[in-house]
Parts: sequence; structure tokens; C-alpha cells
Amino acid sequence: MQIRDVYNHYPVPPNLCTHMLRVAAVVERITKHWQGPKINSYEVVLAALLHDIGNLAKFDFENQKVKISNADFWKQKQKELWQKYGKDDHLVTEKMLNELKVKPHIKQWIQDKTFANIIDLVKSQNKWETKILLYADLRTLLNGIGSLEARISDIKNRMPHYYTRPDFDLMVKSAFQLEDQVQKNTDISLEKITINDQELDSFLRWSV
Repeated sequence: MQIRDVYNHYPVPPNLCTHMLRVAAVVERITKHWQGPKINSYEVVLAALLHDIGNLAKFDFENQKVKISNADFWKQKQKELWQKYGKDDHLVTEKMLNELKVKPHIKQWIQDKTFANIIDLVKSQNKWETKILLYADLRTLLNGIGSLEARISDIKNRMPHYYTRPDFDLMVKSAFQLEDQVQKNTDISLEKITINDQELDSFLRWSV
């Protein structure tokens, strides 16, 4: 099954599709220039293409700061998704990945790739696939690829469940440590990574 088929089969709104495609494009750019421990580039990109497929479960259409077009249609899709998979977006994503028969280690990367996990993640001497995946996600903003500083500002504006945490400052520090770790294992300047959205269509042909 190709990624375009996955996005058509499951209720994945267009803005969520674009987000995952952008994260995948950043991952591919990093892995093409990777100089660190051996990784499977294709599988890390695939993880990026699938990491948020269940996120419709947590959309709050009443207070959503990110507006979604055709909202009534997606509200109905959300109700159907809840009935079939439940309301926990992490569990929904896990169930979908199981249906797609995604390899266990790829599912683990996706499970571990959360901003909440960043403090422990940067302490790890390995887990490079998860580190690349999380870093690429942190570089992906609503309107395209941006700096880590811009994404931290975005988190403050849209995600109070992170910003109000007592360890938020340590999480931010860890984000920049993560950038340093990834940078030391690549031969390109991470700060200069940009993605043209015209590049994204090629990822729709990737196979799960």
C-alpha cells in the first residue's frame, strides 16, 4: 500500500497529511547527509509519514487554533473514528499501525517520538532514528519548515499542556541539545534546511 492510499483509507485531514509529508522531507534531507551510526533511512522516513495518522482523534473543533477546512465533514469522520478506535490519539495511531502491519521497531520510534520524552531521549547514546524523527517534527511549523526557536514559540502559543509543565525550560534546553547531537552527525547545516512543498508529492508513492 502506498502512502497516498493510507491517507485516503484513514481519516487524515489535508493539513495533517501536509504536516507528515513535511516532516518526512526534513527526515530525508537529514538522512541523505547522515554521517553517524548506521540507520535505515527509508524506515525513518516511513515513520515520519505515519507518525500522526491517528491525530484526528484529539482535534478540538470548538477551540482549535489551527482551523480545518470542511470542518463538518471532519467532525463526522472524527465521530466514526472514535466509534471504531477510541479517543486516545496515541492508541488510535497504534491500532492503525497494527492494521498496516508496520514493523515493531518503526512503531516504537513513533511511540517514543514525543516532545514529552525529549529530556530522556537526549540522554540516550543511541536511538538515532527517534532523535531524527523528533528533531524533524520540531522543525515543522504550521506554514512550513522553520527554526527550532520558532517551533518553541509555537509550542508556547498552542500547547499549554507542555508550556505549563514545571520542567518546560529543561525540555527547551533538551531540544537544542538534540539539535546539537543531530548536527554533529550530519555534513549539512541543519539551520539552513528548507523544503519546497512541490517536493512533497514524491513521498505519497512510498510503500508501507
